[in-house]
Amino acid sequence: MRNSVLINLDNSDLDKSIYRIISIERLIEMFESNALIFPLVKVWDDVYENFFVKSKLRENNGEIFEIDDNLEEYYGQCWSLLKDSDALWRIYSPNKQGIRIKTTLRKIINLIDYQNTYIYDSGIGITEDAFIGRVKYLSKSKMCENIQKE
Repeated sequence: MRNSVLINLDNSDLDKSIYRIISIERLIEMFESNALIFPLVKVWDDVYENFFVKSKLRENNGEIFEIDDNLEEYYGQCWSLLKDSDALWRIYSPNKQGIRIKTTLRKIINLIDYQNTYIYDSGIGITEDAFIGRVKYLSKSKMCENIQKE
């Protein structure tokens, strides 16, 4: 992958099975367009994944700002190492109209390298940079501790 970065992953993770629960409509859209579909990260509901995006921060001079003003160009997908999870089914298939798909990181990377074209919710685009990583879920106290280190 051109200019790609692996975060909290190493090469041994590339061939592990990963899973994603999506709506049947999204699956049909993927087949019809023959492309991966990436929604805006900014609209994700997950509290932890958008912790900083949805937070108001204070600069040293006291001025308050929000990070989400700068996130209009970031798109992504969420996958899991868990083959089956009641929580994931409830979150990503609330109307029981979902389907679980399976692949590996290597296959996704190869597909992106081969196609170099992605369908975003806002249209078709081409990107030069990609980030693939494992999310670290931290407690609120650990997040605050990490912020203080910076």
